[in-house]
Amino acid sequence: MKLLVVVCTVILGLALAASAPAQNVPIDPGTDGARPALVIDEFIHDFGQVRPGRPLRWAFKIRNVGNADLLILSVTHGCGFTPRDYTKVIPPGQEGTVELMVRDTRAFSGVVGMSAGVSTNDPRKRKIRLMFRATFKPVLASSVALPPAAEESHVH
Repeated sequence: MKLLVVVCTVILGLALAASAPAQNVPIDPGTDGARPALVIDEFIHDFGQVRPGRPLRWAFKIRNVGNADLLILSVTHGCGFTPRDYTKVIPPGQEGTVELMVRDTRAFSGVVGMSAGVSTNDPRKRKIRLMFRATFKPVLASSVALPPAAEESHVH
């Protein structure tokens, strides 16, 4: 039994020594217990009812509550969705943004949802999805003001 304990202790010691970082080699941020932690309050932004043609823009706020830099590695998007700008490095305790935009909404009608994928170095949230939602209401003819000449040509 004592021999088994000694053999297990030696094997464990060798495994730990082999996994220890060498001198002058940069340590991966996750190996010393430091890691980023992404917190986002709003994954979906609903614009409510909007008229077609109005550009949609929103900056999603992302907080890093971890103890290492949070890296936004990439922002991918679908058709018509444009990542305007995003914070690439968010230090611990700080906040950054991912700003997304839909420039041309003229052809939209009804409920429309669009999403973008965000890749990070947070080990618990490597990929998140951010979404816009809006209900596009067409402009009705009765809500459009007629030019003065057209108003005067009414038949009474």
